[in-house]
Amino acid sequence: MDTFIRSGAYTLDISNIWGQTSPGDMKLRQTLMAIIEEFFRCNNDVMLYITETEDGKQAFRDRLFVRWFNTYEKHNQFFIQTAEGKMEGQTNFIAIISRRDNPKLQLAIHEFEKTVAFLFD
Repeated sequence: MDTFIRSGAYTLDISNIWGQTSPGDMKLRQTLMAIIEEFFRCNNDVMLYITETEDGKQAFRDRLFVRWFNTYEKHNQFFIQTAEGKMEGQTNFIAIISRRDNPKLQLAIHEFEKTVAFLFD
């Protein structure tokens, strides 16, 4: 695991390899939530979500992801905390997601907040 959360974390990477607009695509939302649900069914680790920065649409992606996550019918089973900041002049968005019953959750949140404070200008 190559991560700044020493207690253990995985990253979620969503790529649009065809470059097509799809913010209203409910199949994408359903697929994404199914992946997250299955991940946490099999793991009690932490997931990190980091927005893509290539095209300057990271704020839009963050808002969309958080909206999808918060309207997910099982979202109360999970903890999510987001952060926004600049790295080398570019705004970035990151989130930590975990099951609420993760025994390492408080440690992971502390590591997340400490690292975010270090990384962001």
